[in-house]
Amino acid sequence: MLVIEAANLSKVYPSRRGFFGTSFEIERGEIIGFLGPNGSGKSTLLKVLATCLRPTSGAFRVLGLNGLVPTPALRQRLGVLFEGVAHFGDLSGFDNAWFFAMSYGLEPRLAGARLEELFLWAGLNDYKDSRVKTYSYGMKRKLALVEALAHHPDVLLLDEPSLGLDYVSTVALYQRLADLASTGTTVVLATNNVFEAEKLCSRVALIDQGRLVALDSPLNLLKTQQDCQHITVTLAEPIAQDVLSGVPMVRGVVGAEQNTLQIVVSDAEAALPEVVTAVVQARGRIVSLKVSEPNLGDVFIAMTGAKVS
Repeated sequence: MLVIEAANLSKVYPSRRGFFGTSFEIERGEIIGFLGPNGSGKSTLLKVLATCLRPTSGAFRVLGLNGLVPTPALRQRLGVLFEGVAHFGDLSGFDNAWFFAMSYGLEPRLAGARLEELFLWAGLNDYKDSRVKTYSYGMKRKLALVEALAHHPDVLLLDEPSLGLDYVSTVALYQRLADLASTGTTVVLATNNVFEAEKLCSRVALIDQGRLVALDSPLNLLKTQQDCQHITVTLAEPIAQDVLSGVPMVRGVVGAEQNTLQIVVSDAEAALPEVVTAVVQARGRIVSLKVSEPNLGDVFIAMTGAKVS
């Protein structure tokens, strides 16, 4: 079942930033990530899908409803988290969440138990009666997630959902989103976190300078870079920038003249002896060495020439 359909959708600001001519379809129960650098148009796209911004051109449907004509019936079925969270600072965390739950139409008799469970899940139960202006940034982000989840939305639109969260909270969030998707909730997230996109998403849309570059599963996208591997060399002190120039199979070096070199090679097993020899001959003292497979950041760079920042 299609949950979101976008056809030639654009939102262009006077500065010419935004996104342009974007078309895609998202199925029920998918977790789809829009991956790209800051300023690539990801957040703007999410705000359009949330019916908070009207597109410049094109059309889209959410849950079978025309997104160009936003209605309370549509918005009540969406859960949203934007990067800049907004709360009533003088109210408690629980009162803020209650306000949002009521705004989304959650029945009062169900709201208490639902919020209690979510505050426990988010690790905010001990702070639910504290005023939000006393919360840290990470706590405010957790509260915003509670608010987005409280009314059992059919579609979750999340902008940088793990931003500001500690590791344990991030793992708990990923598991929660996976569980929700398995029961039919559709999750759309904007991220510049390569690991997040690979770990969480069933499909990833690469977006650069407002344009959709590719849309496929992480596995299929990674297959396009099978001849790209990383050798990470940590040194006791920096070495000269050009020591690896001319070494066979070395396609690029990031971090030259620093203590850690990220060396991109076409065949790590074959290139490793020559890389080590070149570093040692340059009087580099190797502290550690690691070989890793390509990630979605490599795919993004290969397809766009840009970097995920």
